Amino acid sequence: MENIIELSTYNKVDKNLDLDSKIDLDLVKNRNEFANIVENVIDKGANYVIRGMPINNHIKDILIDVKDSLKTKDVKEILKTAVNSSIREGLEVLSLPKEILKDISKIKDIAVSGGLREGINASIEIISKKYLGENVYSVYIKDFFDKVKDFIMSNEFLNKINAGLTKCVKKIDDFKNACNEWYQAYDKFDLESINHIANVLNKKKSNINFDSECMNQNNVIQNMTQLINNKKDKLSELQMQICSSI
Repeated sequence: MENIIELSTYNKVDKNLDLDSKIDLDLVKNRNEFANIVENVIDKGANYVIRGMPINNHIKDILIDVKDSLKTKDVKEILKTAVNSSIREGLEVLSLPKEILKDISKIKDIAVSGGLREGINASIEIISKKYLGENVYSVYIKDFFDKVKDFIMSNEFLNKINAGLTKCVKKIDDFKNACNEWYQAYDKFDLESINHIANVLNKKKSNINFDSECMNQNNVIQNMTQLINNKKDKLSELQMQICSSI
């Protein structure tokens, strides 16, 4: 019962700390993408911790089940709270405007300055209580959570987040490059390339749905491609404006 109360209280606090009411949707999407990166790094780090522990396979299986609990909805909300509050605090500590969050590569340093790692470890401390107590494997579970917290305080944790952010930036750059290739094909009115690139962009849009500029550009290109196929010719200025506004 104590654990349920703690989780409920933490979730209520999350509503007060959430940034959604203070920043626009673009910034929220970047923040959520960053939270996904953090969760992924924690999951992989926990796997590494389990593999490195000098225990038999049976206990490792038990710890894997415990580790998988970090993916439940309630736990994700707790971790999201830690990310949200650290970003908010980081903006205040560094005296930065919220608009800087539009650059997803900047979020990590802001969050770390706002106590990201300490907030995550406090969250893990709450989560760990659910598995300790009278559990016959509590000594191993406690050791597991302690090692996960050590990982979160390490430079490796930050390096992994940086790697995740680098992948995000690369996906954005690659998508924008493909958009430029589409416009080059349009200038040459290479209908085959126009359709091919538009199809590629539509398939890749789910990878960059956190970036509104890319999503908007894709919408324009898809609208233009559809109209081009109907007209079999370049579009007028008015038609291009309509495609941009739909």
